[in-house]
Amino acid sequence: MQILPDDIWLEVFSFLSLKDLLGAGLVCRTWHRLSRDCSLWYNLDLEPFARSLRSDVITRLINTVFAPSGRHLNLRKNLVTTEILQNLFESCRGLESLSLNECRLHSSERWCEFEFHQVEALTFLDLRNSTGYAAGVENILQKADQLQFLGLNNCISSSLLMDVLHQKSNLRILDCAQCDWVTDDSIEAVAKYCIFLESLSLEKCRNVQGRTLPVLIEQCTRLRTLIMEGTQLKDEFVEKTNWDISGIIELNVLNCYPLSFYGLSAVLPKLKRLHYLKCAVTDEILHLVAVGFSLLEVFVLHRRYPVTVQLVSDLLFHCPRITCLDISSIPLAFAFFESFLPVLPRLRGLSFAGNELLGTEKIIRSLGKSSIELEVLCVNYFNSASNFEIERSFAFLFQKCKKLREVILNGLFVNSIVASLLSLACNVYARQDITISENKPFIVPRPRQSLDNMWGDCRKGLFFGESKRLA
Repeated sequence: MQILPDDIWLEVFSFLSLKDLLGAGLVCRTWHRLSRDCSLWYNLDLEPFARSLRSDVITRLINTVFAPSGRHLNLRKNLVTTEILQNLFESCRGLESLSLNECRLHSSERWCEFEFHQVEALTFLDLRNSTGYAAGVENILQKADQLQFLGLNNCISSSLLMDVLHQKSNLRILDCAQCDWVTDDSIEAVAKYCIFLESLSLEKCRNVQGRTLPVLIEQCTRLRTLIMEGTQLKDEFVEKTNWDISGIIELNVLNCYPLSFYGLSAVLPKLKRLHYLKCAVTDEILHLVAVGFSLLEVFVLHRRYPVTVQLVSDLLFHCPRITCLDISSIPLAFAFFESFLPVLPRLRGLSFAGNELLGTEKIIRSLGKSSIELEVLCVNYFNSASNFEIERSFAFLFQKCKKLREVILNGLFVNSIVASLLSLACNVYARQDITISENKPFIVPRPRQSLDNMWGDCRKGLFFGESKRLA
């Protein structure tokens, strides 16, 4: 142990999980000293132990190993008390990112007001889906003036939001998903104070109708991502918005039921540079966007009413850069897949509706010929009277698509075919890397400019630096 210099041991220790790192510190005094080196505790992810860590253990970890050099802390799904937050910001003045997503917040003691210098380094704060109340959360929101990435929960009041936004001129990403207190007046405040905003998520904010949407688009000239899925977005406000000056490249208006052909016709033809799109269409909309979106990468296409499948096929033919495609609500026959799959060489994820009438086994064979980059395949409403033909088709797919890692079959009575395909993949083609699942949702990637991706980059070391992940 004495032969190798400290920097070599630190490099070795950097590959250990938190559990193994703490265990290594019990071997000898030298390893104990090295295991407490601040370079190993720059980032700390406590999410995997969320159900087993007591609040006093979290406090002790923060005080003994994470402080004072800690920069990025993930407490997702943990019980977070006032004491934890107080200790964290008193001992880690350089904390840059904090995730309290899905946390249970609890006030355990009296809160001492923070000074600005205690939270001045904080640029990332995620409170989404957290429940309960912890004294100090509001104080953190008010004092952290350098926040650039912010996710809010349903416990924040609209009056507090006005007070918080007034001091958050650097905000780049704001996620208010499922916050019932968000209204059109809240959006107007965002437009007024957050002029550098790049991404705004209002997913399932049921009190948003879009009345102040024109102000948002006019004031926030850097806005690139707009998520309004599940809102009460109305045609009249979408039509009043000047989309010609918008730089939006990621748009989600799925499940906005008041939004009809008139609203969509005012926005979709004007956003030629879309990279990400989730929407429901009619034949009229398909005619308007028949030339396609040449830069589109993620496309979730639902139908509002029965649509002409030839129009759908023609649209996909003009979207050559698609990497993820969900057309599970639109029944397309094999012949249409034959026409557009060859022009989608980058396709990595596909969810479609399949049954015997549509020629599911032929579609799967066509994927094996045209989509060799395919990684995830989801077949919905699956039903087949001939398992032999389906197995042959998947056998061809397993041979041709070397990057395929997951197959999902959604439907009734799929247990037997799932077991057969799993045996086929593992025993015949030695593809132990493939997962065969049943009745599981197809996960569509989040927009690039989203809070989830920013936190993912933080954990991977792409945005904030290399993270310490618990095993």
